[in-house]
Amino acid sequence: MAIIGILFIIAGLLAFAWLCATMATYALPILVGLCIGRWLSVIGVGVTPSVVLSIGTGFTVLVAGHLAASASKPVWLAPLALLSFMAPAGLAAFWFAHGLLAAISVSEPTRLILCALAATAVLAALPGKLRLRPEGG
Repeated sequence: MAIIGILFIIAGLLAFAWLCATMATYALPILVGLCIGRWLSVIGVGVTPSVVLSIGTGFTVLVAGHLAASASKPVWLAPLALLSFMAPAGLAAFWFAHGLLAAISVSEPTRLILCALAATAVLAALPGKLRLRPEGG
């Protein structure tokens, strides 16, 4: 029975790693949009303006990231834009693995090592998934 649980945990980690690698392009814009929308809602702007401004902010971050990654000058800007899109996906993978492994009785050091491996696997898969730079560029 424990082996079946461990297999389900591994399957969940692999599914989330694939999902993170596929959706990593949108992790940063969604995070920024949600933070701006929540902040606007807390300060009392209202629901409709909060939603509109958060969607606009997320779209702006997405476009700015694509433009920064496809820029040829300066050379350091494209890897920086790629890293800014990869960081939220790596953090999401780490904490998702942490939550999954908390469901089974794994010691804390083992849990942290497995979480780091999950985040590393997602981050290693992302440069191939993120096609921010145009072909031939």
